[in-house]
Amino acid sequence: LKGAKGPKLQKLIKKKFEEGEFPEIAKCKGRDINEALMDLGRIYCQARSANCVGCPVYKDCVAGNSKDALEYPEIPVKKIAKTYELDLLRVIVKEEDSILGYRKADDEWLSGQIECPTFILSSEDKKLKQYPELDSKLSYKKLKKYKTAITKYKITNYILEISHAEFKKSYTGSFRKYKLNEKLNISTATSKALAKI
Repeated sequence: LKGAKGPKLQKLIKKKFEEGEFPEIAKCKGRDINEALMDLGRIYCQARSANCVGCPVYKDCVAGNSKDALEYPEIPVKKIAKTYELDLLRVIVKEEDSILGYRKADDEWLSGQIECPTFILSSEDKKLKQYPELDSKLSYKKLKKYKTAITKYKITNYILEISHAEFKKSYTGSFRKYKLNEKLNISTATSKALAKI
């Protein structure tokens, strides 16, 4: 049978077997067939090499009688997922034993976790809505940074540590103080930012 390797080909083989297309196999015991096929695969018909000349089923084998036995089964071409570069600003507002943050919503990455105020500095994906875009002309390239990745995004995280008073002057959003000595479910990105300051 010619077809792409995977579940569709397996279903097709099963269907043809159930329809009686392989009468010789139907006469044999399942265990004997399995062992014979495994022996053929181990000795003659491996994934990257085929010894068709020595194979006992060569004359009835479609792959063996083709120009290139290794074309069977077809290996599906994997689609390369598009990735996007993303620059985020992680703002750390730490006062004594607390940090400013917010709880991630159910429809956001890492839902339920506590994250520091985070803003998009630049994104190749113009449809990204996980974070608000930063309006200010912040010069961020010299800030401390670290790399992360999630789904299709390669993220460079820039860290800005400022006081609560400075934050209120320049940033908006629904944030509250969380005590760091509580057992908080802090996002990995926020934990990494805290470790860098």
